[in-house]
Amino acid sequence: RDQFNANNQLVIAQSNAQWRREIATADTAAQNFTNQRNADALLEISNTASNNLWQYHRDSMEWAWTSAENERGRQVNMAIAELNAKTQTDMAQAKIDWETSKSWGGWIFSVLSGGKL
Repeated sequence: RDQFNANNQLVIAQSNAQWRREIATADTAAQNFTNQRNADALLEISNTASNNLWQYHRDSMEWAWTSAENERGRQVNMAIAELNAKTQTDMAQAKIDWETSKSWGGWIFSVLSGGKL
C-alpha cells in the first residue's frame, strides 16, 4: 500500500507540474498579447503598421541569420579548397621526389654494375 501511495503521489505531482506549466504558458501568452496591444495603443499605430513593424524585424533577423550562415559556408568551402590544393601540391612533390630517387637509383645501379644489367 505504501508503494502504491508513493507511486500515485509521484503521478499526481507530475500531473500538477504539467498543469502549472500549461497555466503559466497561457498566462504569459495573455500578458504578451496585452502588452502588445497596450504598446500599439500608446504608440498610436494601426494593426497594419504593427504587422509591418513585426515583419520588418522578422526579415532583419532572417537576413542576419542567413548572412552569417552563408559566411560560414564560404569559410568552410575556402578551407576545403585550401586543403585540396595543399594535398595536390604534396602529392605532386612526392611524385617528383619518387621520380628523382628512381633516376638516381638507376644511375647508381648502372655505375656500380658497370653499365651491365
